[in-house]
Amino acid sequence: MNTWSNKKKWALLSPQIIFYNTVEKNETVNDGKASVTIAKEGGYEHAPTNQLLSSCVFRGSENPITTSRVYKEDFLCAFDMGHYPFDTQSCSVDLVIKGNIGSFVELVPGNLRYAGKKKLDMYVVQDVALDKFMDSRGVEGLRVDLVFSRRLFAIVLATYLPTGLICIVCFATNYFYSFEAAVTVNLTCLLVLTTIFIGVANSLPTTAYIKLVDLWLLFTLMVPLVEVFLHTYSHYRCAGGRGAAHGVCSTGVDRDGGRVTMAHVSVRRKQRNQEAYRRRICQEQESRDETGDQGGGESKVVGKFSRLWSDISAPEDRGLIIVEYTSRWLLPTIFIVFTIAYFTAGLCLLYD
Repeated sequence: MNTWSNKKKWALLSPQIIFYNTVEKNETVNDGKASVTIAKEGGYEHAPTNQLLSSCVFRGSENPITTSRVYKEDFLCAFDMGHYPFDTQSCSVDLVIKGNIGSFVELVPGNLRYAGKKKLDMYVVQDVALDKFMDSRGVEGLRVDLVFSRRLFAIVLATYLPTGLICIVCFATNYFYSFEAAVTVNLTCLLVLTTIFIGVANSLPTTAYIKLVDLWLLFTLMVPLVEVFLHTYSHYRCAGGRGAAHGVCSTGVDRDGGRVTMAHVSVRRKQRNQEAYRRRICQEQESRDETGDQGGGESKVVGKFSRLWSDISAPEDRGLIIVEYTSRWLLPTIFIVFTIAYFTAGLCLLYD
């Protein structure tokens, strides 16, 4: 293989090629950074004897001349972000002959070899293709199509994993017995999720349509919001609503004999409290029989347990029971089903 000098290189007929899908439609240049090489692939013939210099003549059809140069360009590509981050995008490099020389020179698709790395920092190059194209104005040329997808691991660590863990923290507040603590944790989670949502939206191109990542973030935003509504409803029914008036929120007695109130009430708790009540009555009766106490202590004990029994045997508040099962079982189940369906659909779109 021979390399030409600059003097011979500039004397060579080199048609200019336009990078058609760039902002300024830049062109190729034959400057000092370009190199011209000749590959000896065919035979040669000796020059006629009537020539002064003895030389060998090679046929151009058998010995290709190659011009190479490195270019750095920004190409205009149209991306559909609807499936982000499970999207597969395509960007092209359009090459067109400049001027009337296109009547004498034709761009022919040849062998294309991608020399770079397949796995980049944020993307994976899936396919590279070379073919002819013609746009709506009749311009013909060559098009290099690059198909690439995103690497999901970084996006999962930065977006999906934190938001999923925050939702788990929200579900854990269903086992808090303090209304203030449960609402405070859920509102904090809502604020953090909103911050993540805004950060992700600002890092992506602004579009009028909803992306797949927006569906996930909107769903996770609804989790603490619904939890706040459920905790507020339970607290209202127990502290200031019909539940407090009927005593349905009382679930038992503590070590000092006082009542313990909870926002979540179930039938099983009530049955256990009734059994505990019966055991306390029997123990108190045996204690009075052993001590022979038949005085005023009996009326105090009976009065205390009568008030406890009135709270335990109060009618069930079906609204509180529905809220409890919704917050503890229905919402986590919906979250798990949505997560499985979301990532299944996303991976199908990515590898389809």
